[in-house]
Amino acid sequence: MGIAYREAYRNRRCLVPANAFNEWSGEKGSKIKWRVTVKDQPLFAFAGLWDWWRDPKDPDAVPVEAFTIITTSPNDILGDIHDRMPVIVAESEHQPWLENGSRSLLRPLPSEVIDIAAV
Repeated sequence: MGIAYREAYRNRRCLVPANAFNEWSGEKGSKIKWRVTVKDQPLFAFAGLWDWWRDPKDPDAVPVEAFTIITTSPNDILGDIHDRMPVIVAESEHQPWLENGSRSLLRPLPSEVIDIAAV
């Protein structure tokens, strides 16, 4: 984890709900858009980090809250399309991710639970 996210990783982990994500493959001008879903899960969660930022030059500025999604190496299906994929946290691992952020949870979802289709 890079230094920019160290504090957020320690103290501000989150789950980002989704029902799909997209990846693109192919050459510029003829790229294919792929829709990726999780089998039998109409809703799932990405591992995320959140933080806030305030312009140091403006003490009256309203803080801006933002989040990022953590990525990992791709599984076998997505490896042909992209060099990384979002970390999808299994429902049984939601609480462990939020409570202690174990790095063992930052792994690709197995290929057999992924559905992928060109859109």
